[in-house]
Amino acid sequence: MIYGDIPEQPIAFDIRIDRAEARRRWSAAHDYSLWRDEPFGASVDAAVWPSAFAQNRSDPFQTIPAPADSAFWSAFGLFDDLAEMLRCVPPEAAAGEIILIGLDREFLHLVPDQTLTSELASSDLIGVDRDQKVHLLGYDICDTFMTSMVFNAQADDELRLLAPSRSPSGLIADRAQALALIPELERRDPGHRPLLVMGVYSLGVLGDRQGA
Repeated sequence: MIYGDIPEQPIAFDIRIDRAEARRRWSAAHDYSLWRDEPFGASVDAAVWPSAFAQNRSDPFQTIPAPADSAFWSAFGLFDDLAEMLRCVPPEAAAGEIILIGLDREFLHLVPDQTLTSELASSDLIGVDRDQKVHLLGYDICDTFMTSMVFNAQADDELRLLAPSRSPSGLIADRAQALALIPELERRDPGHRPLLVMGVYSLGVLGDRQGA
C-alpha cells in the first residue's frame, strides 16, 4: 500500500522503540489486554509501545533527543511532519520503527473538541510523499486521548471471549471486528466514550530506511 491510498485520516507520525523490547516490557500487563497470553500489540498507546524520543534519559531504547524546537511535538508528543521527524534522528540512533497513525473516517464527527485526537485530526500531515510505501499493522481501539482499550484497560474472561482475531503485529486484524467490539467496550467503561478505531501503519525501521 502507499500513503496516498490509506483509507483513514492520517493524524500523526512517531518513531517507536524496538517491538521485541516493548513486548518484553508489556508482558506483565496481561490483565489489561484482550489477549492474556500475548498481551502486547503495536498500539497507538505510547504506554504500551513507547516512543523512541527521549522522555527518560536513562532508558537505552529512547535514544532520540526530544526536539525542543518542534511546537507540534512539544504539544502532542507526536509529529505532523515526517521529514522534520526524521531530521531529528541522530546517525547513531539506528533502532526504532517509523509509524503512521490514522483515524477511521467513520469517527471524525464523533471526536469532541479540545481532545488530543481532535487536535491531531485538524492538522494536515506534511513531509511525506503520496507514493511512500506503508504497511498496515492492524487496528487499535482507543479513547480520544489515545489510551488503548485493547491493551491498556481492564479485561476479564467474559470480554476475552469476544476478542477479535489478531494480526501478526498483535493488533485487531479486521476493521469490521474492531467496529463490532466498540459497543461492548463503551458499555463496560462509559467514562472513555467515544471510542475510536485507529489504523496503525509501519513505514519501516530506522536502520533499513537509513540504508536505503
